[in-house]
Amino acid sequence: MNKRLNQTLSILRSNKHFHVKKVNAMLLLLPMGLGDAVLFLDTIDYYFKMPGQNRKIIIMTTISANKVFRFARPDLNYEFFGYDPVKMDMDSNYFMKCLKRLGSRKYDVIVYPLRGFLTMDLLFGKLKADIKVTLNTIKEGSKKNIKIWLRDQLIKNSTILQFQPWDMDLIRYARIAEIVCKKKIKAKLPKIEIDKVNVKAPYCLVSIGSSKIEKCWPSNRYGELANYVLSHTNSNIMFTGSKEDRKEVEHLVEALEPKERIINRCGETSIEELFEIVAGAQVLIGNDSGPIHIAAAVNTPAICIVGGWDYERVYPYKVEIAEENRSTPIIINTGYKNCYRCLMLYGKRGAMNSQCAEMIREGKPCLCIDDISSGLVIEC
Repeated sequence: MNKRLNQTLSILRSNKHFHVKKVNAMLLLLPMGLGDAVLFLDTIDYYFKMPGQNRKIIIMTTISANKVFRFARPDLNYEFFGYDPVKMDMDSNYFMKCLKRLGSRKYDVIVYPLRGFLTMDLLFGKLKADIKVTLNTIKEGSKKNIKIWLRDQLIKNSTILQFQPWDMDLIRYARIAEIVCKKKIKAKLPKIEIDKVNVKAPYCLVSIGSSKIEKCWPSNRYGELANYVLSHTNSNIMFTGSKEDRKEVEHLVEALEPKERIINRCGETSIEELFEIVAGAQVLIGNDSGPIHIAAAVNTPAICIVGGWDYERVYPYKVEIAEENRSTPIIINTGYKNCYRCLMLYGKRGAMNSQCAEMIREGKPCLCIDDISSGLVIEC
């Protein structure tokens, strides 16, 4: 049994209780990354516009997600409670500090629209509220194990919305908001009003990174793609990504010409600057990562090179309100395979394919990513 599970069981069995004071407040527990926060933008508006809404709203989320909310929705008035997902999962003392701060109040409503973090499930289970709303993902063929049993215990007194693993995130968020806001809500594309940056020359934006290495298309193919753009168009190439991506891009640039048409912004942009750069691009090409969702929100055409682990849950976008003149990411993959949805159904990338599992251990992308050629992207 792993360390996190031992800590969770220990806390679950503990007799620690806190003095609870009733407050007129709604608590949103949002264990979100950059892309998740962008997808949540349209839904979050409804919580602040509920009829007769006079309660305080507290949002527990990551620092990066909070920056997205503050930038994209500057008029929203809420209390921010920041947390570190890694510490929350691995450090029981950190968990108890969060519980002590949040658990001293009883809330009108607690909303937890994402699942998958066992310690967040635990926190959700121990906090007090008049109403709790969460979701539960039904996994085909999964057996009852101790983690699933723990989650069942933690959320058994909640209003639980059942979803299939491949139900689109935008639609999940809308269904939960319907329960809390007590009105019919249809999922639509997130939207951010932003002025396009003034640039001297048009540019194609390339985002080579992602949260996990196995989601990243091989960098040499981005080099082939960049070379094609420089040779066949008048557009410049701008690279964006993390500080860790910068050396990889510098290596790519060595083989590209002309150098004056190449801009490397990896590790140099704030989240706010990233939104402006994406908004000013002719097109964004990248992996399954936050910038792709930003592109959808600011209406920049985007090409997403994506694998099959989250097939249909994130890509392709599915909405219930079609809006004219709005672009969604074009998805590039090698077609539906029998191993698609491996993460959603089995909880581990490459679980159905031993070769994929070995590639992940070696820090390489899964086969569904590795199979995509630069020619396939160019043809789109």
